[in-house]
Amino acid sequence: MLAIPQTSLAMPTPARSMQRTGSSNSLALTPYNTPIWDAYQKLDQQFVALVTEAREHPVSKREIQPAWIGKLQEEARSQPWQETVGDYVMRAHTDDMQYLRQQYQERVLLLEKKNTGSSPKVADNNYQALNTSFADLEARTSGMNEQSTAVFVGSGPQPNTVLSYAKFANRVTGIDTDRLAIAATQGIAAQSQGKIDFQQMAGENFNYGPYSHVGIAVMVPNKGQVLKQIAKTAKPGCTVIVRSVDGLKNAMYEGLDPNSLAGFEKVATVHGSDKNITHAVILRKRSLNAVG
Repeated sequence: MLAIPQTSLAMPTPARSMQRTGSSNSLALTPYNTPIWDAYQKLDQQFVALVTEAREHPVSKREIQPAWIGKLQEEARSQPWQETVGDYVMRAHTDDMQYLRQQYQERVLLLEKKNTGSSPKVADNNYQALNTSFADLEARTSGMNEQSTAVFVGSGPQPNTVLSYAKFANRVTGIDTDRLAIAATQGIAAQSQGKIDFQQMAGENFNYGPYSHVGIAVMVPNKGQVLKQIAKTAKPGCTVIVRSVDGLKNAMYEGLDPNSLAGFEKVATVHGSDKNITHAVILRKRSLNAVG
């Protein structure tokens, strides 16, 4: 079950629990507040239509930007109330949410692979520009500087975040489980003259002891296990940057489970521009290791 995120809006407390009414396509709510009820129904209908279109035009057709991708992004960003109401919609459509997430992430990988190897600098596309500016913001907010050593989990074949962190930190390591992604980044490592390296490794098995900063990509599916490994191996005070999503954006990526934060204290939450889908939760490892 997805946790309901905190929102800046004053959301009323439900007078009664939300219940199924027998619809096979959607989850109806017991009306307790007309504006929220109407918002839920509208978003639920939009989501059902979106999934129908996505199943008719899957990313497997090798389209990097099918029409439903743009619609999903627009709907996920459009209204602040969707950060909360969107969670109820996701609970009603668990299988469809998983399908859209898989399809969306495949699209992102296609986009990254298309641009891999063109340049170690930021290529001319909106996705990379957003990724880079957001990574710069993460680095500044987390206090990354010339004494820092950083590792980024889920660096991928087009490691824009690693390149951004390298502008601030003394040394940066990118890790990824994908052999082809690591192979694609070796040229970037060679050009960095020892400042950047890449390793094929799962985040839940990595030793974080030598690093002052750890970043976790939003596409990493097992963030809880990675955080448990950081808690066991990193030094006290290690700063962790976890990218996450909420509301309808869970149909794109897996969000951060608040129950996985044992051994850490929350320092800040970083939001980029309105075009950014993800936000970043900045954590600090407590003095005592979390064991388990």
